[in-house]
Amino acid sequence: MPLENTLMLNKKQDLSFFANAKLLLTGEYFVMHGANALAIPLKYGQTLTVSYLVNDDLLHWTAADKNGVWFNADIKTRAIIVIKSTDETVGTRLQIILKAARTLNPQFLLDGCGYCINTYVDFDRNWGLGTSSTLIVNIAKWAGVDAFKLHCLVSKGSGYDIACATSNNPIVYKVIDKVPVVIPVEIPFMLQQHIYFIYLGNKQDTTKNIENLDDRNLIDSNKINLISSITNRLLKEEKLENIMQVIIEHEDIVEEFLHEEAIQKKLFHDFNGVIKSLGAWGGDFCMVISSEGDSYIRKYFNSRGYITIFQFNEIVKQ
Repeated sequence: MPLENTLMLNKKQDLSFFANAKLLLTGEYFVMHGANALAIPLKYGQTLTVSYLVNDDLLHWTAADKNGVWFNADIKTRAIIVIKSTDETVGTRLQIILKAARTLNPQFLLDGCGYCINTYVDFDRNWGLGTSSTLIVNIAKWAGVDAFKLHCLVSKGSGYDIACATSNNPIVYKVIDKVPVVIPVEIPFMLQQHIYFIYLGNKQDTTKNIENLDDRNLIDSNKINLISSITNRLLKEEKLENIMQVIIEHEDIVEEFLHEEAIQKKLFHDFNGVIKSLGAWGGDFCMVISSEGDSYIRKYFNSRGYITIFQFNEIVKQ
């Protein structure tokens, strides 16, 4: 902990917060415009621990993951200004989130003491599972503010990742008149047995991906209704072949919308099953469903250099 010896721990009790990572299974792009989306909280996540200090007017921030500390910053608490950091971009983003939390709670970081903040991400930050959303939720908990309101001040996303961060179950998520609606659901047992998630090794910037879209294409209510119908059907279908057909229909709709070839056609045309892109197309994870079983799936993807493979129950919190 990079603190001077003169600093002493305050008698206030330390605080600790945890937020779940996430994956979006259906509704990418269209969830921004009211479609029902199926999302899952993961067993992975981010922890934020707060220790209070005396004889100090700074917030000392340390961020770590499995590989060790990856970011440090010192922040003036009253002004919420980063005065030193190991990464200017990350430091600026952190300052924006903390100031937004102050907007929602004017007393935040004004209790006359210093702070030592430690965050820990227990997954690979390149996986795109929600390093930013879990941080926003943990800061919201610490500041005593609404996580969705904080998200809206600092992000352009739909907020499904914020909902997943505090959910203990898969959810159907939608936005109605800018208000999030979160419905806990159960993934059918048969479907759980056949879903795998493969990391493709090409992390995408979701914010930039959203900004690059032509919003005029997103007001097609027919496509939004189709995506919602697919999400609902996926939770009700009992036959694997029907489920795979539903996934194909989803990929066809997004493929037409993006004018981009679906990943299975592009990279895995000989796979015996269906493959669906997750999140921003072209990177992060894909979802795989096949009747061939575990051995076939792992052998197929391992032979093509993809080694990060999770079966549904290995990674999903429920």
